[in-house]
Amino acid sequence: VDTTLVDYVCDQVAPTPTGAAMMAVPDIREVLGQILKNQQYLNVLIKKKIDQHKNRLSQYTHHYILKNYPHYLEEKSMMLDHLDEKLHHDIPIHLKMERQKLDVIIQRFSSLAQQWGTHQKNDLNQVTMQLNQNIENLFHEKKQKLAFNVVKMDAFSPLNVLKRGYTLVYKDDVLMKSSSQLHEHDEITLRFADGNKQAMIK
Repeated sequence: VDTTLVDYVCDQVAPTPTGAAMMAVPDIREVLGQILKNQQYLNVLIKKKIDQHKNRLSQYTHHYILKNYPHYLEEKSMMLDHLDEKLHHDIPIHLKMERQKLDVIIQRFSSLAQQWGTHQKNDLNQVTMQLNQNIENLFHEKKQKLAFNVVKMDAFSPLNVLKRGYTLVYKDDVLMKSSSQLHEHDEITLRFADGNKQAMIK
């Protein structure tokens, strides 16, 4: 048998041209098998992703806020009313106390000014003027903060929700959370942003 140099350096040797073609071209059955495996793998990944989104959607559906939105809204409304009342009550008291403290300091400086002489008195007058300016700045800052908090609470107020067209349904002064709580001929109160209206279930 004749052996060429190519036979020594090649990776594989085919006995015939047909055999060489079979070795060079992949088997269609192997290709289809690999495609089937890839398809099965993708199906598993897609099903897993769908299950994850279903679980997340189920969690959102059963979330406390979504299931009890009217009750949650009422709770937050009561909390905001309480905070608003506390804010309007506490800040003036706090400002008054701070003003009293500053008045005491000013009185002490004024007393020292009388004891020290003209030069020291002028210096202390400047300090007093500065303290008065600080007082005005403090009042201005607290006033701006109060106005900002009022605007902020108003933005979260449930009344703004009503202004967008929503209504709250009450029966005997109790907030209705489900249509199953209402029956035919029940008298109800519809709360709008600008007032209340009486209605009857038919």
